[in-house]
Amino acid sequence: MPNYLGVDYGTKRIGLAWADELGIALPIGAFPGVDQPDWKNKIGEVIGEKKIDEINSGIYCFKKDFLTRYIKELDTSNAQGELYITDLIGIANNEKKDIVIVQVDEHSIQGINSMGQLNEVEDTLQKKIIQSFMEDGVYFQDPTSTYIDESVKISSGAKIFANSHIKGNTVIEENCEIGPNAQINDSHIGQGSKVINSVIDESKIESNGSIGPFAHIRPGSELADNVKVGAFAETKKSKIGKGSKINHLSYIGDALLGNKVNIGAGTVSYTHLTLPTTPYV
Repeated sequence: MPNYLGVDYGTKRIGLAWADELGIALPIGAFPGVDQPDWKNKIGEVIGEKKIDEINSGIYCFKKDFLTRYIKELDTSNAQGELYITDLIGIANNEKKDIVIVQVDEHSIQGINSMGQLNEVEDTLQKKIIQSFMEDGVYFQDPTSTYIDESVKISSGAKIFANSHIKGNTVIEENCEIGPNAQINDSHIGQGSKVINSVIDESKIESNGSIGPFAHIRPGSELADNVKVGAFAETKKSKIGKGSKINHLSYIGDALLGNKVNIGAGTVSYTHLTLPTTPYV
């Protein structure tokens, strides 16, 4: 049987207890809390001294019916005069209930008590997310500068270049090229599309789109196949037909454009603009 360490995290102090090979729990005492710079070293010394190879994270999940019924049986008949929810494990064992221990890596249970620790956990999570995508055939030019939400879906063959942030329920289809310096939020990017140095929010781009550099696709934009939005151009709440081009320094808002419409440089549209197929503006 392995040696177990129980940890009660606190900002001012940390309480430790350990169980030996016989499963007997023994208190170790209090140590500097997570606000103190040497708290990890202190715990490390205890782990080395007691030859501890497992830590009780203090995370418990109970079925509602069991918890509602038996939590009333907890009492304060202990040295501290406190209620211990961990006593429910003993009750469950006596009642011959199923008890399952889940082993996880240390990063999954890392405590967060400062912005620095939050950054450490986010960094660990990002590495896992990006590694998973790379194993599925997605290329990342610089994983350390890229941020991907866990909810994002990216297809095999896509390429994500440096300093790109992809968030929310975004979908990136196969063979897309995203970045560098792209920010995409809650959007759908069709296969073969390219997004360079641009921002896309709550919009849909069909296949083989070309966005940027420095374009802004604002919420409610729907771009059909082979649409090009040039440098410093912007769309908002508009439907753009197949093969249309919105050239540099143009703004298209609340508009409906047909297929193969060519919007010249520096064009600004006002509300409810409608253009048929193949005009040049």
